[in-house]
Amino acid sequence: MRRARPLLAELSRAHLLTEDAPGRYRRHDLLRAHALELTLAYDTEEDRRAAFQRLLAHPPHTAHRAGRPFPAVGPALAEPGHPALPAPRRPPPVPR
Repeated sequence: MRRARPLLAELSRAHLLTEDAPGRYRRHDLLRAHALELTLAYDTEEDRRAAFQRLLAHPPHTAHRAGRPFPAVGPALAEPGHPALPAPRRPPPVPR
């Protein structure tokens, strides 16, 4: 955490993160939109699906390692077209 604090402060000064409460950060909406644009432009559907599966697996895995139970996420949530997931759309290619 000691190494992370200066980096978080730098990202906050650059307005890429907002510290909502002491030690609680969130990304700026434009950063989230830019990340979405990049993944839709450069990653395959298979890559995005695999990343989403890793994202869903992280909290239960971490909770299990911490010795606390965590409710399982049903497989339907990870299915394309589920209301919790926006339908993917491709933006125009990002100029290089």
